[in-house]
Amino acid sequence: MKKSVAKAFNEIRAKYPNLVKNLLDKSSRENEHEQQTIYGDLCDWVRDEYCMVLDATEREELVKQLIGDYVIHNSYCLQRVYMVIQESNVDGEILFNAVPCMSMETAKAVLAQEKHTILHESYHFSNLTEDDMEEMEVEEDEERFYINDPSDDYYEDIRIEVKNIMVK
Repeated sequence: MKKSVAKAFNEIRAKYPNLVKNLLDKSSRENEHEQQTIYGDLCDWVRDEYCMVLDATEREELVKQLIGDYVIHNSYCLQRVYMVIQESNVDGEILFNAVPCMSMETAKAVLAQEKHTILHESYHFSNLTEDDMEEMEVEEDEERFYINDPSDDYYEDIRIEVKNIMVK
């Protein structure tokens, strides 16, 4: 029994409303050698689920519609990136790290994880007593965490910056 692309699209939206988001999340957890594009992941999924009812051309059209629908409902996904920028002063050596994130929600989760790592696993800040912590300079809000040891040459500054993706 042949199924139209429109019927398959509506069926997927009803049964799997977060399909594209879930595939993007899955891809972000894979190592670099296992990752493929969202187009590739979605083609594989549609092929597995609809190979008997849609031909290759119809499956490709369905994939394009699903990606287009995701972009329409996530208007900034192709325009903005949420950068978690970390500046570390480790005994006078300044280090930088930047993690691009697809959403503010993801960026806040990355910031929270980095803060946890600093306070519980870092060589310098994880061994501090409560009295030591009272002497630290700490600034914090939803989009920033800063801790400075005024008696030593150590600080961590993590912040979220929203940037536009440049194509030219």
